Amino acid sequence: MKRTCLYTAAVLCFFAASSYAQITSYTISTAVGNGFAGFLGDNGPATSAEINTPIGVALDSSGNIYLTDSANHIIRKVTKSSGKISTFAGNQLNQSSGDGGAATSASFQTPYGIAVDQSGNVYVSDYLSHVVRKINTSGTISTVAGTGTFGFSGDGGQGANAQLNRPLGLAVDSAGNLYIADTNNYCIRMLSTDGTISTVAGAATSLGFTGDGGPATKAKMSAPYGVAVDSKGNIYIADSGNNRVREVSNGVINTIAGTGTKGFSGDGGPGTKAQLNNPYGLSVDAGGNVYVSDYGNWRLRLITPNGNIQTLAGFAQGYGGDGGPAINATLSFPTGTALDPSGNVYIADSGNNAIRQLAPSGPSTAGGAVITASQFGAFNAVAPGSWIEIYGANLSTSMRSWGAADFTNSGTTAPTSLDGNAVTIGGQPAYIDYVSGSQINAQVPSGVGSGQQSLVVTNAAGGKVTYNVTVNAVEPGIFAPSQFVIGGKQYAGAVANDGTTFILPAGAVSGFTSQPAKPGDRITFYGVGFGPVTPAINAGQVV
Repeated sequence: MKRTCLYTAAVLCFFAASSYAQITSYTISTAVGNGFAGFLGDNGPATSAEINTPIGVALDSSGNIYLTDSANHIIRKVTKSSGKISTFAGNQLNQSSGDGGAATSASFQTPYGIAVDQSGNVYVSDYLSHVVRKINTSGTISTVAGTGTFGFSGDGGQGANAQLNRPLGLAVDSAGNLYIADTNNYCIRMLSTDGTISTVAGAATSLGFTGDGGPATKAKMSAPYGVAVDSKGNIYIADSGNNRVREVSNGVINTIAGTGTKGFSGDGGPGTKAQLNNPYGLSVDAGGNVYVSDYGNWRLRLITPNGNIQTLAGFAQGYGGDGGPAINATLSFPTGTALDPSGNVYIADSGNNAIRQLAPSGPSTAGGAVITASQFGAFNAVAPGSWIEIYGANLSTSMRSWGAADFTNSGTTAPTSLDGNAVTIGGQPAYIDYVSGSQINAQVPSGVGSGQQSLVVTNAAGGKVTYNVTVNAVEPGIFAPSQFVIGGKQYAGAVANDGTTFILPAGAVSGFTSQPAKPGDRITFYGVGFGPVTPAINAGQVV
């Protein structure tokens, strides 16, 4: 069970639903490619085109899709407004040439990774040429990292004078810095906006697995394929040869998923206890959810901010499932991943010669209900200031509890939105403590009137679902957790004057210090729904 402590006017603590709540489900479709390997279809519908072993996928701010059509040695673009595909860069010749000219006249040697910055510049890892190239908004191509001779050198100098060794995954942060998975040098390098290159993770040229809990630049990795960076500057690495996903935060590296043993296990539990099979591409959303293409398991998996892992798409190798739940679809060696602001996920389904799209299923009241906090009576009517639990399907595109950074007004006001998920009751914003696909915990605003009121959940993908809820002026409930059912009798969660001992038969509940009350003892009960408090403190304000 997930215990959430709330220091607000009406309530101290309650026990929420399972920590492993449902993750948002998706519907899968094919966005690019007809499933056949080849080169066909320019200037026609993207879904009728032939592509050959797409490895990387990225989107620009307008929603246009870019992909590395690897075995055709070109970059292709799907224009969102028309749905048509075209060759964006490359002439299909397997060589490296063309810098300083039009990108459509240039040559690549197996382009793999791709990223787009906020200005619309496109970066491509020219894998077998050992360089990273840039296509600017005018369509001119240049090399920004790598001399074209494999090796490791150049840190502290200009990226174009440095040596790389089979660069693969790419990512750009909000400041415009470019991160490069320098795969055969076993490290992650960063090209700053002034063109200077440095190593930010990995003991360059040192193969192995070491370093968790220490400086990222002293850690050993094996075949880092993918890289992503979040809005806080944390770096995520698909350490494929070690079957792990690792995170660099404030210069310190740690594993966030994978035991190091190749295989498949662990869904619904901590990522660090799960098995992966050559994780490849990575993306991270605004809520800190990390999307991982689990290449050898033919799945797309998600690591949530609380560290749990789950499968979002795929269960076996094949090409099927379009139009249905992504979890029931088949994939073949998924590689690159990308996200758009609407919550859609794109996967380079390399073995199927396609780009697949996962669209979040809309929120619904399936299995739904609105009740007061379940450990305080779970009543069907609520009261202003009460904490409530909202149940349904696809309510949120992420799963987490609030943190200190979510509070406003110098940390005194609770958030009304978590990761873009929001609730209104009677048209008034509610304060939110926890979000997941199947449950949201919220506090009823103090000013909501009595009677039938509309409760609206809006998720980060823009989907909405409405519940009708009865609001009473008071709807009292005492804290009485399910753990405190003893001998068929429900005990309240009363606390002795020391603040830690519960008033229960001594030793009745494992893990809790308890004792019976004695005449003259001072004990404290906790509750919700008792109406206004004295002094008057509105919902959402920290006491």
